Amino acid sequence: MAYNFQKSEIKKAIEGSGGYISEIARRLGCDWHTADKYIKQFELTEILQIEDEKATDRAEVKLMEAIENGEIAAIIFRLKTKGKKRGYIERQELTGADNQPIITISANL
Repeated sequence: MAYNFQKSEIKKAIEGSGGYISEIARRLGCDWHTADKYIKQFELTEILQIEDEKATDRAEVKLMEAIENGEIAAIIFRLKTKGKKRGYIERQELTGADNQPIITISANL
């Protein structure tokens, strides 16, 4: 099937899409590859990236709302990601048998 979308149609489909090409394609009634082709043809990748960033912003607002509501999973997630510089990181400590130091053997080849 041949499509002949106008730039304004593609821009309208991008708005509020969350930056998902599959959603843009659904709105246009075409497949993913066709939507992607038109986005590139009309040089709309920057607008697509902006929509993606807006979706991330909305997710961050929801995360902050969850934190304000005391949702422990949201609090932990925030501390594990943004709180790393304050020491909120998970790390694995490796030891040898019975909590002894790891012994390494160097081979001189």
